[in-house]
Amino acid sequence: MGYVCFAADVYGKECARPAPQECGVQAGLYRKDRSLFRQRLTDALEQLKKIPGCHPNQLAAIGYCFGGTGVLELARSGADLRGVVSFHGGLDSPTPEDGAHIRSKVLVLHGAEDPFVSQENLQAFVQEMRQWQVDWQMIQWWCGPFFHQEGGWRERCQRLSLSPSGRQTQLGSHEGFLQGNLSSCRGGMVIAF
Repeated sequence: MGYVCFAADVYGKECARPAPQECGVQAGLYRKDRSLFRQRLTDALEQLKKIPGCHPNQLAAIGYCFGGTGVLELARSGADLRGVVSFHGGLDSPTPEDGAHIRSKVLVLHGAEDPFVSQENLQAFVQEMRQWQVDWQMIQWWCGPFFHQEGGWRERCQRLSLSPSGRQTQLGSHEGFLQGNLSSCRGGMVIAF
């Protein structure tokens, strides 16, 4: 696709290579303290801008799960981005009025059966986007993130998520979104969480 990417480590060097349980603890700290979360995300964005050849007016952010929550928080902070893509991210916001600060386009790729996003959170997110007239879109499919599913659900979701058609839906959606929003730039910049 021709993008320069920067992968951000929100946890920092003091939490290098955390065990899965520690990741949950760390993620919980940032979910409870959104100002700290946003500061870490903004710091990462500033590091991306220092990369030689970076086009500060051609930036996008993508994130998966905790990172998907992060890119939405980065957008809510008013960061100067062309777009954000959230894969299976948390959609809730303790301060939905911050949706007024979103300057970027937003793409949310969301499994409808995701056990970590309640219907109330989903509806509140849609209301937030509408209230603040954000340029947004959401693609939902019938299952959640396959690794959270148990038994037959897990296998069916895994087949959907990992099948060529499932991958194509998710990857094609975000690739088209990035190409459409960074099209005027050779070598757009993407920060990943």
